[in-house]
Amino acid sequence: MFRARFRATFRTAILLAAVSLSGTPALAQTEGRWALSLGYGWTNQYTYRTDSYSFGSFPHQFGLSGLVVAAADYRLSNFVSLRSSAGYLGYEKGVWQEVGTSTAGIAGIWPGNSTLTVQMPFVSAGIWVCTARSAPQSAGLYLEAMPALWVSRWRERYETGQYTDYFGNHHPGRVDQDAFTTLEPGFTAGAGFIGPVVGRTNLEMGLHYFFSAAPGQHSLGHVSSGEFGGLRQSALVIALQRSL
Repeated sequence: MFRARFRATFRTAILLAAVSLSGTPALAQTEGRWALSLGYGWTNQYTYRTDSYSFGSFPHQFGLSGLVVAAADYRLSNFVSLRSSAGYLGYEKGVWQEVGTSTAGIAGIWPGNSTLTVQMPFVSAGIWVCTARSAPQSAGLYLEAMPALWVSRWRERYETGQYTDYFGNHHPGRVDQDAFTTLEPGFTAGAGFIGPVVGRTNLEMGLHYFFSAAPGQHSLGHVSSGEFGGLRQSALVIALQRSL
């Protein structure tokens, strides 16, 4: 299913380029062909794992997170550009708290905490179509579709406090860490509005979608093992673009 989606996205990007190039006037030689942009976005919750039992299913989720993305555009025509981008998406949450006791005469452990983090940088390249490019410093709409490659790094940090056992022996605190990294294909897509701010600087604002293949089954730390799912994230992205 993923391969079909990936091929469909790639074909869509090529089709957008072909249609746009065939119907647009030539780009004036005096106009700058390059543009750089830097943006920030806010994503929805990420359901990274779902545990299923006979009595029901229990999803594991990260909360809302921020997204940073930078892009470089090379103009092919008044409406079409080749866009290459790189970005970073990360999540963190506490996934477990082990409550114990440490009273006199009873062996115990102070509460232990486990923190799960995922870091997901990516690179992508594809087609960026914008209706405002035929008239410099004018407002318009943009559309993009780009195959992407994601680096998915997962890490669990499990920490327990010091405790004293029944025989009076003191045990120091302990920190265990475990991690794995995968490389996953995917795609990004987006649509939105672009308008002038000042000089050669424009403001982009739109809704974007980020997709990655699933890392699959992995053993991770004390409490985080399971079947890990890929990204299916929507994001509001705001960026400043500078023409060179």
